Formats: sequence, structure tokens, C-alpha cells
Amino acid sequence: MKKYFKTSWASLFVVGCLAFSLTACLNDNEDNTKRITKEEVQQAYRTVAGAHTGKLVFPLSYPLTASTKTDSLDISWDVTSDSTLLIKQVPAKAFVPSVQDNDVKNLLMKAKPQDLKCNIGFYSLMPVAFVMQPKILEYKVEEKGKQSKIEVLFYFNVRGAAGVYEVGKKRFLAQLVGGAVRVDGQLKAEFRHGLYLQLVEQKK
Repeated sequence: MKKYFKTSWASLFVVGCLAFSLTACLNDNEDNTKRITKEEVQQAYRTVAGAHTGKLVFPLSYPLTASTKTDSLDISWDVTSDSTLLIKQVPAKAFVPSVQDNDVKNLLMKAKPQDLKCNIGFYSLMPVAFVMQPKILEYKVEEKGKQSKIEVLFYFNVRGAAGVYEVGKKRFLAQLVGGAVRVDGQLKAEFRHGLYLQLVEQKK
């Protein structure tokens, strides 16, 4: 696994606080669709529409603490509509450090990257912000004549499962909250307090 940079989980959390605070605003209104108009949703979408490239930042251990280190891998994603964000070729290696089961670790190391579709919903225009609902991320690995299906499940409708784009700073941040890993339908890892991964793009 090629490493690009390391930092502490505490410093990553500071970056993530913006997404957390924006998501917290949702609690002010049970009907989130009333926060901005349809026209404003389209304007927000046009601001971030298209292809993006950056880093997938992930923790190097779990549970997360203030001293947890992070690593990153190159990643790209597309905002394809006002309701869909597609993360391309998500590397299974990003989940390896947080899984305790060695057999599952080995399967994840051998898995080929797969796309992850996320449903999104814009709720703020300044800054542009949206909630995220990732689908199940599925990998298939064949070993010793047997094919195993690995599924990574994500939390949604939770604080922190969100994205934000700061126009002035040209910074795009989106956060995924991992919930569990299943192998052939059996639960192999559970992240009760959330496994936080971030998409980070910083344009010059």
C-alpha cells in the first residue's frame, strides 16, 4: 500500500468538524427538503458537478482515538446528478487496518477496487453542502477455488455522513461513516462508533 502522508486523527477531526456542524443543522428541520428551493438545489449541484480528484483518508487503527494515525490513497469521484455521487475504484486496502480478523484482512488485501454509489441530498447553498447515503460496497475475491463476497456497510442519516464544498477555498470534503464488514453474509467486523473515511480535494 503506497502511503502519501500521515497525520493524527485529531487533526483530521478538525477538518471534519465543518461537515459535522453542517449536518447538525439538519436537526433544525425535520423536513430537510424545505431548507433550500429546487432552483437552489440545482445551483448547488452545478457548483460541484462533474469529476473530482483527491485523497481518500482513512484511519490506521480502530477504535479511533485522538492519537490514531491516518493514511491516504489517490481517489476520484463524480457528482453525476443532484442526487448521486459516484466514488470510483475504492481500494479495499483502506479498510484493512481497522479489521481485526486476519482472514478478512487477507481477503481485503486481494480484492480489486470497486465503485461506490452514494445517494446525496443538497441542503445548503452557501457553502454547498449535502447529506450522503452510501450503498453497500461489494468486493469479490477468489481464493483456492472458492469465491468470497465481501460487503462494507455504511451508516447514513447520522451526523458526519455529509459533504461540503467551500467555493472560496476551492476545497471539497465528503465523509463516509463505515458501519460493518460482512463476508459471505456473516458479520466479521462492526464499527459501533463509526469508521470515518474522507474524500478530500484541494484545488490550487
